[in-house]
Amino acid sequence: MTTVRLQFKKIGLAITAMVTWIHGFCLESKYVYFPVFQKDAVKRIFSGIQPTGIPHLGNYLGAIESWVRLQDEHDSVLYSIADLHSVTVPQDPAVLRQSILDMTAALLACGINPEKSILFQQSQTEIQACPSRCHEYE
Repeated sequence: MTTVRLQFKKIGLAITAMVTWIHGFCLESKYVYFPVFQKDAVKRIFSGIQPTGIPHLGNYLGAIESWVRLQDEHDSVLYSIADLHSVTVPQDPAVLRQSILDMTAALLACGINPEKSILFQQSQTEIQACPSRCHEYE
């Protein structure tokens, strides 16, 4: 399950979206709205995709198409190649490395613009890749 929290300064609401995904298909979406008491809340969009193969129509319609639109609508947009999530099943390291490159190329080809959004590999961020941090969340 992926949880995303978006804060909207102008309308004074925070939205938490809880989405359940299996193999690129959205099974369930829940949205919870609550007041935001911060005056300077930042609009930030974050989402990720696993590099488990060549993107297919389900990936495009379920996520990538929206990602392209969101980067034009918001100032702070971050997208992750969630390679750490893909190692929950046995992976050939060489195939995984190539899948990461293929997914990156596909996202760029579909319209993800590095000038408008941040595209990063999950395992290359220290906070995500450090196993000792797994139990440090409050």
